[in-house]
Amino acid sequence: MADIEKLSRPNRKAGVKRLNKKMIRVDLTPMVDLGFLLVTFFVFTTTMASPHVMNVNVPNDKINEVTMDVCSSCALTLLLGDSDKIWYYEEEGFEPAYRQTTYNPEDLRKIITGKKQKVISVRGSDQLQLIIKPTAESSLKNLVDIMDEVSIGVVKKYFLDEPTIEELKKVGGSNIDLLTR
Repeated sequence: MADIEKLSRPNRKAGVKRLNKKMIRVDLTPMVDLGFLLVTFFVFTTTMASPHVMNVNVPNDKINEVTMDVCSSCALTLLLGDSDKIWYYEEEGFEPAYRQTTYNPEDLRKIITGKKQKVISVRGSDQLQLIIKPTAESSLKNLVDIMDEVSIGVVKKYFLDEPTIEELKKVGGSNIDLLTR
């Protein structure tokens, strides 16, 4: 790794002692190898841990009015509440029946796929429209869990919306006072 070379010079004057200078030569080849190994390791680990982002379509700000026909028998509305609770209802009449579930992946997946199969049997094609309405009490983790289930269930049309005052009254949201002012 390191060599010490001794320079030999003939003494010009007899009897005068000179210091012999020694050249030290350090071989940096192992250090360069280690540097390349570290660079390779970090490049490899960063490409393996790249985050996967889900595409979310957002409305165009230039359009004042969004007119989107929502089939009442094709819609499933999820209200994200506090304490990891989800209220959901299907648009099947004037007064929807609210049901409650949790973020358990099996239960939530069963609800989404059940509605999807019902829409396919009635309509003949996959026209499920999932409406996701997070309340102020729900957390970002809850919304991410729902979006994961949307991705797993291959829901083609889903919307994020704000819950109405009537929906908050049904599920017992605590921010009703803020909305009615």
